Amino acid sequence: MNRLDDALLMEMAQLLAKDARDEMAIPSYLHKNRLLRWMAWRRVEVLAQYLAQTAVTLPTPPTQRTLMDFGCGTGILFPAETADFGHIYGVDIVLDAARLHLSKRSYPHATIQLYSPEEAQSHIPDHSLDVIVAAEVLEHISPLDDTLAFFRQKLQPHGRLLITVPTENKLYQLGRRLSGFEKHFHVDNAASIHQIIQLQGFHCQKQRKIPLPAPLDIYWLMAYAI
Repeated sequence: MNRLDDALLMEMAQLLAKDARDEMAIPSYLHKNRLLRWMAWRRVEVLAQYLAQTAVTLPTPPTQRTLMDFGCGTGILFPAETADFGHIYGVDIVLDAARLHLSKRSYPHATIQLYSPEEAQSHIPDHSLDVIVAAEVLEHISPLDDTLAFFRQKLQPHGRLLITVPTENKLYQLGRRLSGFEKHFHVDNAASIHQIIQLQGFHCQKQRKIPLPAPLDIYWLMAYAI
């Protein structure tokens, strides 16, 4: 996938408040430590690869496929999403970085619309989405019931939910400290989120641990059907 360049990420970092910058993981993508930088991009690339694999299984023609990037942040997944989806909704409580992204980069083969979560409720038609992507966002939300109900409301019957979430294990915590993140905003971890999603009627079709199986798993990637 095409990565966002360092210059754009640094411009985003200067634009945002520190908490927003940290929660979008911008310092990780720019970190001087090559291993930490690799890990930050690795989670994105694994998700992008599985998104492409999922897209080819959908019954919708590519130009008509619709995706919601829930918690889109910087729009770091926009390059991968626009490769296989004709319409993308970028949803976040802070949209400044995504707006800057779209002012600097063009995606002529797709339409990208940015909404706050409240706007998404009314602007995205029910049962219209082929895929919802939520990358490192569900760990910030508690309880998850309303969010998962919103997902079910907007997904088509064949729709898929793709997420990545942190394990919160010792290796993950070490990585946060080395990256210089001072605050901790997470209320759940990968295992508990997985359980909650299944209890809400989503069926797990794929689970992958990143970068390696436990105890070296820092993130889980999971794909669900409704």
